[in-house]
Amino acid sequence: MPVIDRDLCSWEEFDEWLNLDKTPPAALRWEGEIPATDEPDEADEELGEEPEPELADVESEPADSSKKPPLSPKKKLLKKKPRTRGPEEGEEPAVTTVPNIEDQLSYITEKISRLEGVMNPCISLKEVESFESKSCTTLPSQYRNFILQVGDGGLGPPRQGIPKLAEISQKMKYKLEEPFPFHPDDMPPPAQMYLGQRRLFTGGILPGDTKTPDAKEAEIVRKFNEQAWGGLMFVGTDGNGDDHYLAVNGPGSGGMWLLAEDCFWPQEMDFLEWYMEWLDRQQSDKPILSGINSITVRKDVLSK
Repeated sequence: MPVIDRDLCSWEEFDEWLNLDKTPPAALRWEGEIPATDEPDEADEELGEEPEPELADVESEPADSSKKPPLSPKKKLLKKKPRTRGPEEGEEPAVTTVPNIEDQLSYITEKISRLEGVMNPCISLKEVESFESKSCTTLPSQYRNFILQVGDGGLGPPRQGIPKLAEISQKMKYKLEEPFPFHPDDMPPPAQMYLGQRRLFTGGILPGDTKTPDAKEAEIVRKFNEQAWGGLMFVGTDGNGDDHYLAVNGPGSGGMWLLAEDCFWPQEMDFLEWYMEWLDRQQSDKPILSGINSITVRKDVLSK
């Protein structure tokens, strides 16, 4: 490597010769005290993280033409380990935001406006209170607000639509003032259930079957078959023996259930979630089957 005579070149030329890695010249003439390292974080100590090492003083070394002089002191950077624990003491836990009823109703109203179908006019508060008084119950808030602000039945998940509240009162099968004693959390895991899925089979053991229901499932089915309960309100049928019910009384009040000829199961949604899930399943390029009429998405909203 050629030797540079400092007496025959300017400082700028000398710096350019030193600046082989294109580091700004200012970094070559760094002067000042080395900053002290911060104390290790308490959270890092609890997690067992290695504290950052202290910086060593950079001592000047004799010039060596075969080595580049140090440009600036460097600090070793350690990557923080991700937290895998819950919130620290005094910290607020993470909160999942749940849409309120008004937001859900606005969403449903906007979605329905894109469909060609039949929605009955909204019911009056006086009619709702009259129904509640006669049935000795209070309707779940999701369903109550739906018939007051969206429509008193009509277009909906059941293939024959959602009946009006007045029609429901005429077809009442169960006493609403009596509690519906079942809750989705009471059911065994699907793998332990007789049908191998989250459905309670009420028809007994199938002929020739060697499998028997779990004791917990058998007890729920026994209580269901006794029908010494109420609290279910009919909200529509698929026309093939599958009927949709809303629990209005009991530990699972507000939840949706489906009762078939030989089994029943929770839909594990409240009324508005049940309705929105159905709306979200509708495809813009296929008709939506309904017993009320043939419902299709309007052509003028396909591009929206």
